[in-house]
Amino acid sequence: MNIYLSANAIFMKRFLTFCLIFFFCEVSLFPCTFWGCIGTNVSNGGLLIAKNRDSDEDSRTIVKVIFPEGGFKYLAMYADGEDGGVKGGINEKGLVVYTATASSVKTEDRFSEGKSKCRMILSECITVDDVIKNQDKYLLGRTQFLIIGDNKELACIEISPDNKINIVRISNGSLYHTNHYLANDFLTYNEKIGKSSLTRCNRISELLDSQSPKSLEDMIAISEDKNDGGDNSIWRDGSPGSSTRTLMNMSIYVPADGAPRVSVKLKNKGEQEIRGELTLDKIFWQQEGIIQIR
Repeated sequence: MNIYLSANAIFMKRFLTFCLIFFFCEVSLFPCTFWGCIGTNVSNGGLLIAKNRDSDEDSRTIVKVIFPEGGFKYLAMYADGEDGGVKGGINEKGLVVYTATASSVKTEDRFSEGKSKCRMILSECITVDDVIKNQDKYLLGRTQFLIIGDNKELACIEISPDNKINIVRISNGSLYHTNHYLANDFLTYNEKIGKSSLTRCNRISELLDSQSPKSLEDMIAISEDKNDGGDNSIWRDGSPGSSTRTLMNMSIYVPADGAPRVSVKLKNKGEQEIRGELTLDKIFWQQEGIIQIR
């Protein structure tokens, strides 16, 4: 009896492992796209930075202002629910951070030490340099991709399954990322690149090169691009049978001087599409909690 159960357990473990490998190699789970421009690539200078959050259609994304104890206030792109949390945002000092999943690596092969450090970066850092100077604290410990920007500098960061890091920093130009490794030294970490990730990566590169300088309105237009169909476009409506959709875009302009502007588009399941713009001035930062987009 015990031998039979043991053999069954071994078989089931191998079968489930096979299914997981197949599933994660063939499907890009909860993919996202982020991109940014800085310097002369931005009309009137400063930083433009955006993220499309893609997830299961049953997930729900909201916008909320968080007042951390002893830290900077920040406006968060927030996934509501048990497995949710902060997926990016901007703090009261004008520092922006967005994260994306490394879907080209199977879940069981990713290094993960607790949850994303996005909250910590937003509540404790003022500049890109603050983050990079303390990368052991703010970056290492989780296989993922990040884009971080202030009004003077933009950085795109890749963290590998064996906890190595690649950083590209610029003060002029544009950067972007989807869900697979792009750095030459990190290409071997891609176990399998999903069609969606590759298609979105090529498309965002094309759109960023199409004209310069760009405005906040240009970033919004890029976020809504549906050039490659329901599953592979930057804005994903999903194909029949697919549960992954684009639920939110957050596009941000951080000027060289003055209050940042934030454009938000929300499209949660069963709810009307919502669009709105926020100006993050002193009055804005007096409120805490969920923000109603109008």
